[in-house]
Amino acid sequence: MVVHRSPAHGFDLTELIESNSYDLTDFDPALVEFYHTESEGQLGIPFAVFPYFLMYNQDLFDEADLPYPPANYGDPYIDADGVEHEWNMETATELARLLTVDANGNDASMEEFDNTQIVQWGLGVGYTDMRGRDTLFGAGNLVDADGNAVIPENWRAAENWYHDAQYGDQAFHPSGAYAGSDLLAGGNWLGSGHVAMMPTHLWYMGWGTADLAAGWDLAAIPSNNGVTTAKLHADTFGIMRFTEHPQEAFTALSYLLGEQAETLATIYGGMPARLSLQPTFFERFTATLQEQYPNTNFDINWDVAVQALAYPDVPNHEEGMPGFLEATDRYAQYLQVVDNNADADVNAELDLLQADLQAIFDAASAGS
Repeated sequence: MVVHRSPAHGFDLTELIESNSYDLTDFDPALVEFYHTESEGQLGIPFAVFPYFLMYNQDLFDEADLPYPPANYGDPYIDADGVEHEWNMETATELARLLTVDANGNDASMEEFDNTQIVQWGLGVGYTDMRGRDTLFGAGNLVDADGNAVIPENWRAAENWYHDAQYGDQAFHPSGAYAGSDLLAGGNWLGSGHVAMMPTHLWYMGWGTADLAAGWDLAAIPSNNGVTTAKLHADTFGIMRFTEHPQEAFTALSYLLGEQAETLATIYGGMPARLSLQPTFFERFTATLQEQYPNTNFDINWDVAVQALAYPDVPNHEEGMPGFLEATDRYAQYLQVVDNNADADVNAELDLLQADLQAIFDAASAGS
């Protein structure tokens, strides 16, 4: 749902914004910058955003006598003994282990825990690809500033963490074999009632919440190495680079992002990027969801979704890649190997992935 900033098609709006005196003061400057690239200019104006947040199953926390994760960014996690812990990946990992249970009722922190008989998982990062899931460990991209393939070190660390989370002695994350299983509601992990925490975007509310029978709420995304990254998805409208009528196109664009912004954002299910439209958004959004899913409770902490907009991933994980379709197919193949193989050598597979991506990028550049 993010806008893909493609050098082959995107029109730089900078001059049109200036010549039309287009007012950008109703947008967060960080969101305006989100659509700007050094090489291509301003490829969009903010329209609808889909913040990232941690959803959690209150019933599973209550059953384990564990306090809920922080409701605000910057707050610590306060454990059952009242001890404060920085809300980071280390704390989230330990909490996930306590919330992971095998068929005999042992949690993943216990010596008796059987990682081959898991019936409840503490954390699941779904509805995303490799690039999306790795942003839990910080922003990054598979293309460096020179257009070369790269596996960022924080993403390499993330991939090793995921594999251990799926197959380690204290495993707490669904492996590939469980991803689409009946136990996990065919892929709706949080909706299944068998996953305690799941980070996701606002767009999940439009369909995934239909199965949420348990009590639930929203919390902050944990930080990593002192940096918080709540990856951002956003929709907008742009102008094709080869247009013969840029001014007329900009007039239409201004109408869509101005007079029609609230109506269209509601249709798209996104939070309006315009600051003036945000105060009443969640009231209307909640009413719409409650009507659509009358058996789901939507009296939840929406404020943390707004707070997440201060922590977008820069560079965005979905920025374009040379040979995009072939490249995405290749890292999808990588995930099939590591997420379905307990014995996979993650670092070796990442090295092979980087080499293959480089070949794809080189071929795409040669053919352009």
